[in-house]
Amino acid sequence: MASSSTSAIAPDIKVRTKPRTKAHPHPYLTGNFYPVFEETVGDDGIECEVVGTIPETLRGSQYVRTGPNSLNVPKEAEGHHWFDGEGMLHGVYFEPGEPSKAIQPRYMNRWVRSEVFNKANKYGAMDVSLGLLMSKGHSVLTLFWHMFWFRIKARLLGLKNSSNGNTALTWFGSRLLALQEAGKPHETSVPSLNTVGEYYFEEDATAPVPETRRHHAVTAHPKIDPNTGEIIFFAWLVEAPYMQYSVVSADGKRKVWEQPIPGYSKATMTHDFAITPTYSILFNLPYTIDGHNHAKNGKPIFAFDSDVRSRFGIIPRYFDATKDKVQWFDSLPCHIFHTANSWDERDSEGNIVAVCMTACRSARFVADVNLWEPTRANEYGGGKTKEEYETTYATPGSGRYDQQDPDATYMTLFRFDLKTGKTQLTTLSTVSAEFPMINYDRYMDPQLKFVYGAAVAPASPGSGFKFDGIIKTNYGAVNEQKRQMVSKNETVGQGEGAWEIGASRLQEMEKTISSVHKFGPHIFGSEPLFVSKSSLDGGAGDEDDGYLLVYTYDERQMEQGLVKKDKAQVTELWIFDAKKIGQDHEPVAKVKIPRRVPYGFHGLWVSKEQIQQNQDLRRRRAFENEQQLTLEDLEGSDTEMLSDNEDGSADIFTKQKVTVNNEPALRRLCEQIALPTDIPWSETQSITSSVPVHVVDPDDDLNREVAFYNQALEAAVQGRDRIKKEGGVFERPGDYFAEMIKTDDHMAKIRQKLLDENASIQASERAKAQRELKKFGKKVQTEKRLEREKAKADALDKIQTLKKKRQGGDSAGNADDEFDVALASDDDEMKAYKTAGKGGKNQHGKRPAGSSSTTESRGKRMKKDQKFGFGGKKRFGKSNDANSSADVSGFNVKRNKSTSFKAGHKASKGGAKGGAKQRPGKGRRQNGAGRK
Repeated sequence: MASSSTSAIAPDIKVRTKPRTKAHPHPYLTGNFYPVFEETVGDDGIECEVVGTIPETLRGSQYVRTGPNSLNVPKEAEGHHWFDGEGMLHGVYFEPGEPSKAIQPRYMNRWVRSEVFNKANKYGAMDVSLGLLMSKGHSVLTLFWHMFWFRIKARLLGLKNSSNGNTALTWFGSRLLALQEAGKPHETSVPSLNTVGEYYFEEDATAPVPETRRHHAVTAHPKIDPNTGEIIFFAWLVEAPYMQYSVVSADGKRKVWEQPIPGYSKATMTHDFAITPTYSILFNLPYTIDGHNHAKNGKPIFAFDSDVRSRFGIIPRYFDATKDKVQWFDSLPCHIFHTANSWDERDSEGNIVAVCMTACRSARFVADVNLWEPTRANEYGGGKTKEEYETTYATPGSGRYDQQDPDATYMTLFRFDLKTGKTQLTTLSTVSAEFPMINYDRYMDPQLKFVYGAAVAPASPGSGFKFDGIIKTNYGAVNEQKRQMVSKNETVGQGEGAWEIGASRLQEMEKTISSVHKFGPHIFGSEPLFVSKSSLDGGAGDEDDGYLLVYTYDERQMEQGLVKKDKAQVTELWIFDAKKIGQDHEPVAKVKIPRRVPYGFHGLWVSKEQIQQNQDLRRRRAFENEQQLTLEDLEGSDTEMLSDNEDGSADIFTKQKVTVNNEPALRRLCEQIALPTDIPWSETQSITSSVPVHVVDPDDDLNREVAFYNQALEAAVQGRDRIKKEGGVFERPGDYFAEMIKTDDHMAKIRQKLLDENASIQASERAKAQRELKKFGKKVQTEKRLEREKAKADALDKIQTLKKKRQGGDSAGNADDEFDVALASDDDEMKAYKTAGKGGKNQHGKRPAGSSSTTESRGKRMKKDQKFGFGGKKRFGKSNDANSSADVSGFNVKRNKSTSFKAGHKASKGGAKGGAKQRPGKGRRQNGAGRK
């Protein structure tokens, strides 16, 4: 799997969680619910492998999803909830690259570095767990102590914004905003996903300064009007007025700001709402915060009351609390996490007669979401009871809501009749699904048909809420069927459910209007995100002409809820053609992310144009901040103030800008000159090394430079790989010539150096050749010597053989003798030489019989051979060994009886009398001894 970067725990993270040897027992902290602690190093992310082909229309865009990721993991005996935990963003950026090349996706993840995160990183958890507030297993005193302690802790540490950005994302004002309904949004840069800071629509300079005593918050699901660009949101509060409402224009003007909504008697936990071009629909559902109810009846502080009816408030979009009223509609007790679409219903004359909304409705707050703290070993409170799991429930669609599964979330049409004030319910699906998704380019359109969702996996006792597939349903067809049946008075049910089409009819319709794709055994996912082709191409295509993006994880990478191989984890981003959803249709592409992405909540698709807008915004902001650089910023700087007039009355300006390490100014300048991310990498050649620099002692020059070298080397390797991947040439061609500005003297020295080097090389080659030649000559000499020795040995053997045959008397008749000559014995020949005188004559002055000059020459040769060996005396041959010393064949008595010797001998006895000769010198004596 391709990967050119790494992940690591960021240097600013002080919390260190020990690796687990067994899974956490809490259902929402086990398996892939367990948090990850490493973030991708640098802003480039990690390259991912692709199976299939990524659609060209996604080039240059980014998919981002958020979710809870606890920085401080609770102990096994402590309370916890699925909604607890600091936010972490997981994004896949589809690099722009060249259109002719395949799209390269890159994965990056970042904590949302909110105020809550920063303080939790230093001081531990900063808020009461919802697992405690939703549990009925504690006394009032225990709960009061926890709430009191965390409130005091937040007050002492100065915590003002309780949002951690773990729930949802939205795009407004060229900003990606991370949301959680407890506080203000957090602005995030793209595609790096770095946290910029809090954002609360501060552009409107004419707006009144917000009251510091009021709790400022934004719902996790604000609505963006695709026609006007306005953002509409609410905030539910734990104290009166319990609900406030705001509208901000596309250019940041606060049209409606924190208007209190009357009609709420207690704090209501509200997660979503809906808007139409004219109205907004606020919820007042029976899931409330009531400490008195907990103390009196033993219920949790957050509790669902099935005896209280649900209420829906219809208000005009630009609501003014001083003159507008809320029109309330009652309905059966229910809970709603998410809405899909909403619109104004008009009569034939164009008058609005009803407000409609589609949403995932359950008969109560989903029990399996509330799996709280342990009641005993390996078991947790909350969730369905054993009897409820064993109960067979009625199929939805016939209006028998009290007989349906109370925890199943069925897509339902709410129609609020503005004339009668009645609520009409119509079930649109028999499949329990959540995280509804539509083509938001057509949000608030009455003709919108398709809704996509995450199919809820079958529940089991003690297991978390999971999704095992995606579903696509044409709810417009069901709504049209309902209208036809209403006109014919054929609907079934009673009361609010009198607008149902019937369970059997609904199931029959789903065979043609609904399609489901199950991920496969052990594979679970999250919210499917719809990306419209029309928004990409700027045209108006079909409503379902687009793609669905969803993270999936194969739990076979786990063993008993614990990661098997942490470094080999893979999460996949599946990309579906939205027109082709079904078990027979596979994703058009799968992006294999070499990291584990925990289960999370909501995501957002950011287009290439929006990424560019965000980068332009940050550059513009940096430039404006530079222009507003005041004299206070220059305090402590090395500056010189100049004035046009001698008295200094003119405007003062700085001759030299800041020369100290003004970090804010430097950061603004860096953002100002930063290059856009949509240009090809080969034009920037910017690399962020994944090798962290760890220098224990900054004063240790060696270790410091080695650390910097390793970092630069790793970045250089990355750069070479990228150049080769883009088809670039990394090495210079052989005929490359680079012009240099050098003096003639310098170039002459370089030339002479090159000539010297060449001469040295040639001399070395000649010497090498001479050595090889000598080796060859010596080898030839050795071979010749061995041949001569062998020939000599063969000849001697033949001579010896012949001599033995002659001595045996059998040579006369042997016709096969190799030598056909008569051989004299060595003794006869030696006698002839001894009797021969000078010139080869004997003592009578005649030559011996049978002698000749040849015989004389042969005798000399034999004498030399006898003394020195065959071939003459060898070089370095020994002349004073045992054999030569014992050889007296050359001794001559007459030669040794010379006069000089006798005289010398007598003189030695009688001294120097009679004028005898003196003794020879040492050198002569040695020479004489040598002749003997």
